[in-house]
Amino acid sequence: PIGNHPEVDYCASGQSTWTYDFGEGTWLAEYWNFDSSMNASDNYGANVFASAPDSSEYVDEIREDWFDWDGPAGQDDYYGVRYTATINVPANCTMDMIVNGDDGYALYVDGVRAAENWGTHANEESSATVTLQPGENLVRVDYYEWTGFAEVGLRWRMS
Repeated sequence: PIGNHPEVDYCASGQSTWTYDFGEGTWLAEYWNFDSSMNASDNYGANVFASAPDSSEYVDEIREDWFDWDGPAGQDDYYGVRYTATINVPANCTMDMIVNGDDGYALYVDGVRAAENWGTHANEESSATVTLQPGENLVRVDYYEWTGFAEVGLRWRMS
């Protein structure tokens, strides 16, 4: 499993209000720098995430606002972030998710794109309702920053 907190039963949590918190160290956050010659908006960032990351860490939630200063990989602009977590549930359950970003983002659950707004834009959000299967569910958010303000977030609640 990816992340440090796969034993949480999100289905039984009764979480009915929106929260960013998935538990301590849930997300593996990997960071890439690139330059302006790379077209990050092509093919959902396949070229951004093709090499080994420049750095990584575990984080509790996806809620970042880098404004207009150094991003997580040391650059003000032109970087990508991939957040990955394993969410372990004992039975089928349905989770609502809202992902937001400035610039592009995509949310995947078990390899299926559930929500996205992959392009260069101001902060916007997209929502998805996903069914988690019993056992381990791989959840991933890909994000890239082109220029200007930078932010990304993922909120959730049980449906």
